Amino acid sequence: REPLYLRQSLTLRLRPLGFEQASLFMDRWDFAKRVEAYAVIGGMPMYLSEAARHRDVKKFLAEKVINPRGLFFTEGSTIVGQELGNVPLLFGLLEAIAGGAGKLSEISSAVGKKSVDLSAYLRKLDSVDLVTREVPATEDKPEKSKKGRYVIKDNFIRSWFRFVYPFSGLIDGGMHEEVMRRVEADLSAFIGQPVEDIVRQAVAKESARGNLPIALSRVGRYWDKANDIDICGAGTEGEYLWGECKWRSRQMGVDVYYALKEKVENARINVDGVNLYLLCSKSGFSDKLREVADAEGVILWDAAKLEKILTPDPA
Repeated sequence: REPLYLRQSLTLRLRPLGFEQASLFMDRWDFAKRVEAYAVIGGMPMYLSEAARHRDVKKFLAEKVINPRGLFFTEGSTIVGQELGNVPLLFGLLEAIAGGAGKLSEISSAVGKKSVDLSAYLRKLDSVDLVTREVPATEDKPEKSKKGRYVIKDNFIRSWFRFVYPFSGLIDGGMHEEVMRRVEADLSAFIGQPVEDIVRQAVAKESARGNLPIALSRVGRYWDKANDIDICGAGTEGEYLWGECKWRSRQMGVDVYYALKEKVENARINVDGVNLYLLCSKSGFSDKLREVADAEGVILWDAAKLEKILTPDPA
């Protein structure tokens, strides 16, 4: 009577597209706009196809998201509600993480609950792919690491809980233009984290292609109590690749490189081994930094180089 029950031949969980494929939806936009759009709305095809109808991601947000008549104004609460039910604490956790809280102690302080009481709720968010726990790429046993940070996996959900949920009352009250002014003021800082993830995707791709000086076994971030490094790639032979990314309208100066080297030295990771450096800048590099990079073998990626790496190969 039910011949297919529990006899499916394939279970396929659809996940957001990576930047490389997502950017194809916005092929009329320049590369920088595509990067910024992905950082805000992520890789779900419906968001991407709707965004592509607008001139940039800010216009999309203003018309479709931060607007009580917008198609995606209630999208975040709908998704979370469908997955987990309308549990106020879960919404509070997502708002806290979207606002920059990553450590369990920071999240606990933001929501006003003891850390011990939050673990089950964070596991629930993890189980439905809304939140994940990251550890530094230097950790050999991630599951046992005490350096975990929580991040929202989906860029659109992160944006919704940063820019819509906290201001829903203002938006409902007809002040969505005021909210958009706040969004525009905060957007360049907000997209930093997902842009770094795009660069890490490029690092992993170049490693797989054999285009880096070392082969990497894993790529992620690094942090400790005093240092935070955007890119950390662990080599298969004990080498490390360290990197910083700046997505801003001015050239990167040599000070960024020296600061990165100082962070690596302070971290005391791979002290006697090979440490290579990579810098990624939307707007290129100063002449002095290029001179130092040539002398010391630093890898430099500007937006044009990143675009070349992340452009899908012809079918």
